[in-house]
Amino acid sequence: GGAFGELAFLALARNKVESWEAVDQMSRLPKIAELRLQDNPLTATMRPGALRLVVIAKIATLTGMNGSEVRPRERVEAEKFYIRYCLENAGEGKTPEEIAGGDARFGAYVEKYGLPAKEKAAVGGGGGGG
Repeated sequence: GGAFGELAFLALARNKVESWEAVDQMSRLPKIAELRLQDNPLTATMRPGALRLVVIAKIATLTGMNGSEVRPRERVEAEKFYIRYCLENAGEGKTPEEIAGGDARFGAYVEKYGLPAKEKAAVGGGGGGG
């Protein structure tokens, strides 16, 4: 797990975390369980509830964020929200397969939950499978 393999609590509130790339790096910490991320440039880019869901979806090991517990039901909600978030922010004309090619987490969640109904129709009808 590298130099920070045992790191479980990360307090980054009021820092200069500006990009999702930074959150993706945090997701590589194998034991990260608690994250504080308030008051960062990234947190100003979207509404707090949505940001929380995306962070929870990106960091599979989180059990707490910004001082509040991440419950199993919220994790499921976050993972499903992440699918929609990726589809909406992927760019015009990108297929779910193309998104999954650049984001393994998206691919894993689509495999787990399927695509939202409207995306299934857009991809070419409910072909069953899965």
